Amino acid sequence: MSETGSTAASRLVQLERDGVISRNRNFDTFAQPENRGALRLKRRLEHLAALLTDAHRAGELTLNVERVDGHVDLLMELKHVHGRYLARLHPDEMRLLTEKEGVAEVFDACGLDPSQLG
Repeated sequence: MSETGSTAASRLVQLERDGVISRNRNFDTFAQPENRGALRLKRRLEHLAALLTDAHRAGELTLNVERVDGHVDLLMELKHVHGRYLARLHPDEMRLLTEKEGVAEVFDACGLDPSQLG
């Protein structure tokens, strides 16, 4: 049974607030499917944040954001690899992404208002 992104996002927020986000230190906690989903989401958002900030720092990023069917499509054109990366996020996931270090500045530099994206 697959959980929705907003459920994973709310669970991630709760786990981070409780200080329980390390799988190694809290192995039993992550035996539960909803907690594993939150951990997957955390890793995905960290990857997206690193991709955005690194490509922007290198001057190799074009960013487009669209709302589609209740989701937020984040299309990144990465010039250094001549490729595109599409991330489809729930609005709650997008809000969590914009809270990652440096991401709001990337959106701002690309002419996007982070507060309007989630």
